[in-house]
Amino acid sequence: MEVNLEIASGPQAGEKAPIEIGCYLLVGRSVTTDIRVTGDLLMSESHFAFWWDENGCCLQDLQSAHGTFLNGRTITYAAARNGDEITAGKTRFVVRVEGRGGVPTTIALGSQTRELLSEAPNQRSRAENQTQGLLNVLRSQPEPLLAILDAAKDPKVLEILRYNEQPYQSLYEGSKGKELARFAPYLVELTSASLLLEILVRVGWGKSWGIYLTSRADFKEVRRHLRRFLLVQAEDGRKLYFRFYDPRVLRVFLPTCNAQQAVIFFGPVRHFMVESQNARALLEFTHDARGVESQSVPLLRGSAAIAR
Repeated sequence: MEVNLEIASGPQAGEKAPIEIGCYLLVGRSVTTDIRVTGDLLMSESHFAFWWDENGCCLQDLQSAHGTFLNGRTITYAAARNGDEITAGKTRFVVRVEGRGGVPTTIALGSQTRELLSEAPNQRSRAENQTQGLLNVLRSQPEPLLAILDAAKDPKVLEILRYNEQPYQSLYEGSKGKELARFAPYLVELTSASLLLEILVRVGWGKSWGIYLTSRADFKEVRRHLRRFLLVQAEDGRKLYFRFYDPRVLRVFLPTCNAQQAVIFFGPVRHFMVESQNARALLEFTHDARGVESQSVPLLRGSAAIAR
């Protein structure tokens, strides 16, 4: 069984995008979407989402400026079937279901799909509240905000950096840096009003794309300091890459540092901030004479912060 979303008309007519079962496909003009329609100015940055499971195909409008239409009817959430037409902006898509088994040619809403559609507004509201909570925390930092983003995690990381205008630079240098450009960690400056910050929060949060940090030092000094930790020496003398910019690594490593180690690692950095394991909280790390201090900051209203 194969499900595709085909562009039937518009600037990219003829293109097809296969959709794996249980996976979302985002459509719009943004570099962060799965189907990017660059020539349609009436299409929103993130216009609609499409997915399918054993119960059928569904689509959801993402609060687009001009609406999403299924067979000429405007929709918010809807089930789709083979041959249905979806219109977004000036672009027309057709749902193609091929093969036997799995999704039937004519699709009825199954119980799981009905539940998904009925719960979608609440889930979306919760996700939006979490996103706003995270943006509020990051935008309210008293020191200048930066991030280290791992291009090895997703090709979209480097694409997003190139698409935006915030200053960024690889932590790698020389011929090795050029060779590993697609897989390098990148230090990037962020501002509270930056579109890049909002994109990173909305698209990359919870995917281990990187970490956030604050510092009053200039960009070159912070980069020079962080480069010191790219390679570490193992007990047997071998030099190994240290992926401290992976939130899964940093949130385990920092609590093991004693006071002296914390001073060395933090250097000009005031805060290190990473996503929690379930991405529902922001973990903030600072240091003092006793060592590393951490605080878990919930991103939904009504939750209390946990200091450790």
